[in-house]
Amino acid sequence: MSSVTNVPVDQALDQLDFWLAAPWPMSEEAAGEMASALGWTIEGEWIYARCNDVPFQTVLGLSKRDSEVTAFSFSLTGDVEQDDGEAMDALKDAFSEYVAGGRSRWGKPAMNRGAVPAARWDLGERGGIRIHHTTAVVATYVTPNDLTALKVMNDW
Repeated sequence: MSSVTNVPVDQALDQLDFWLAAPWPMSEEAAGEMASALGWTIEGEWIYARCNDVPFQTVLGLSKRDSEVTAFSFSLTGDVEQDDGEAMDALKDAFSEYVAGGRSRWGKPAMNRGAVPAARWDLGERGGIRIHHTTAVVATYVTPNDLTALKVMNDW
């Protein structure tokens, strides 16, 4: 996968397991403080999952605000150009590796093979995980409370 920079599969899954084990609910600010255990940093008002070996990894949905976390996403690969066939193939391969790793840890996912391929795990009281790809592979962690709300709305 020379054309796609990516977080090693085990490291990415360990990051997700970290959040699955967290004491939910909590504020974004509290999550930011916990995130330092992963090597994630707060820069200004925002939290970045920038590890020394993975400079592109950023987090969307966490900041230093006091509001309750519902979900957040972080990149597992760098972005690629949609018209770069080799890079898009490598991205699909990376997505498959993350899904295979997730399957070995959390069981069989629900799969969406539509315009945005995605794998989704409902882990009940631990929350939910969604891994998808467009021009990058992205992981989304959904807190237990938000997962319950999404299921009520038939959106999970």
